[in-house]
Amino acid sequence: VSTQSTGGGGGDEEEVGASASLYGSHSLKYCKDPVQHSQFQLHTNQRKRDQIVLIQNTIRKLKNTFNKEFDDVHASKRQEILRVSERTERVKQILVDLKSDEKVSIPSFKSIEMPETFLVVEDSEIPFEKYLSPEELAAELEKERWWNRI
Repeated sequence: VSTQSTGGGGGDEEEVGASASLYGSHSLKYCKDPVQHSQFQLHTNQRKRDQIVLIQNTIRKLKNTFNKEFDDVHASKRQEILRVSERTERVKQILVDLKSDEKVSIPSFKSIEMPETFLVVEDSEIPFEKYLSPEELAAELEKERWWNRI
C-alpha cells in the first residue's frame, strides 16, 4: 500500500492504493468508499467496535450488490430462454411441415436455478402416503358423501 501525506494540516494519510492484506478482504472491488480502518490501526477498543460496525455495513453492501447482479443475470437468462423457446417453436413448426419426426427440446430453468422453489415441497416429492388422523378421515368421508349426493 502506498500512502502519501496530504501535506497540509494534521498529517493525515491518504491511501492511494488499498490491498486485501491491509483490509482483510477484496470487498473494496465491490463496495466503493471504504471507511474501514487498516488492521494495523485497531489498537483501542472503541476503534475495534467501530470496525465491527463498518464491516457489518460492508457485508450488507456486498449482499445487496450480489443480489442486484444475480437478479440482472437471472432476468437476462430468462429473456434468452424466452427468445430461444420462441425459435424452438418455429423449428418445431418447420419440422412438422417437413414431416420429420426429430425431437427438439425446449430450454428451461433447472430447479437449482430458481431459488424461490428451494423451500417448496411438492406432494409428488414425498414417496409416502399422508397420515390422516381419525378426525381428518371422518371429515374426508363426510366431504365425499356430500359430493356424492350432489
